[in-house]
Amino acid sequence: MSIILGPIVQQGYVVPDVRAALPYFIDIGVGPFFIRDRFDVVGGNCTYRGQEQTFNITAAFTYSGEHQFELICHHNEGPSVYKDFLKDNPQGGLQHVAVWADDIDEELARLQALGEDFEVLQRFNQLDCYIKKPGYPWPIIQLMATVERHRRMFTMVKYYTDRYDGTRPIRFIDEELKLFYGPGGPGEGMDTWEVTKAPGRERVLQPAG
Repeated sequence: MSIILGPIVQQGYVVPDVRAALPYFIDIGVGPFFIRDRFDVVGGNCTYRGQEQTFNITAAFTYSGEHQFELICHHNEGPSVYKDFLKDNPQGGLQHVAVWADDIDEELARLQALGEDFEVLQRFNQLDCYIKKPGYPWPIIQLMATVERHRRMFTMVKYYTDRYDGTRPIRFIDEELKLFYGPGGPGEGMDTWEVTKAPGRERVLQPAG
């Protein structure tokens, strides 16, 4: 628990190949992993160090208890915090830890008002923002917005990991979302805000006044 950033809810591992990295976790009983292959992240505020970029990535997600795990790989040309990490750690490893943020811009403004010196390295619109304190090594920090897209996905992932019995250790996010929230699916009518209620968020420091 950080009184500045809130509770850490995810460990993010950058790897050269997501599918090659999955067997390690699956073999120790972690799963299922929900994967999205080679998808584009684009838009007016998708940036790396302030410069607009297009990112093509593969990502896989799971939970262990209340804690998220992400495996991620960047495929296309162009810089990113993922490629920076692999330059320093060619075999991959723990690249970031994530905390929830209800609004990325408001969270960055709150940190600035507290006098915290964080450098913005990379942004995905209003979905995610990677920050770090100058002079410190990896891992960096990911601000992960509590937007509906995230809530729906992680609610589904948490539901299935809580009930995992070792079958179908790799599943596909988009297919599973349709079934989970579709008519008669277990997610129909489910409260997706519950997944963001990490204990301790209410203790995060706020600027005076």
